[in-house]
Amino acid sequence: MAYKPASMGRRRKYNTPEEAHAAHLEQKRQYYSRNKKAEQRKSRKRYEHMIAEGRPKLRRPPPPKAVSLKPVQEVPTELSIIVTAPASFKPRLRVAPNTKMDILIAALWKRLMGTTPPRFLLHAQKSRYEAIMNMFETLSHETAMSRLLQMTAEGKVLVDTAWKAMKEAIRRDPSQRSPEVPMVVCAHREIEQIQGLTEECKSYLKMGISSLEEAHRKKWLCWQ
Repeated sequence: MAYKPASMGRRRKYNTPEEAHAAHLEQKRQYYSRNKKAEQRKSRKRYEHMIAEGRPKLRRPPPPKAVSLKPVQEVPTELSIIVTAPASFKPRLRVAPNTKMDILIAALWKRLMGTTPPRFLLHAQKSRYEAIMNMFETLSHETAMSRLLQMTAEGKVLVDTAWKAMKEAIRRDPSQRSPEVPMVVCAHREIEQIQGLTEECKSYLKMGISSLEEAHRKKWLCWQ
């Protein structure tokens, strides 16, 4: 009787749905980086098609009123916070040679999402998208867009702070063997992705909330 090898199932490539989704997002980012110009042309064609269908093009809301600047002053805290932004903004987090990176990262996420660092990036992305949608459903378009512009501006500051923290962590440990370096690198990448989601939502919301809803339904958004 001929020998038949025992059948074995195919090994699972990913252990959890979150890992599979993270790998899918990474593939999409790599594809987009290779085909950036082609994807931009496609996005432009979709936009022109939406306008050709007769959808109203919303006017850009007026810029927020100018606010007076507070004088720069030192605030003696563990994170070395300094006030360098307008009154409507929160104090900037400053990276210093003695900054404790785990405390700084926790403060960045608290400032960005109002929570502790998320276990899975996908949960934070869904939370940010739902918060933006809820803001535009409950407030007037002008008020919601003004708040979204402020969120975008503050997000850029947080991304810049996370980037400086990453540089400082690598300066402290050029060999990058300590757990501090990958922690800060991962935090910078994830905060940058949340900021990219916010920018992407803003571009669709300029055409109306229905445009963002349609893009989400058809999975056109980069984070999906």
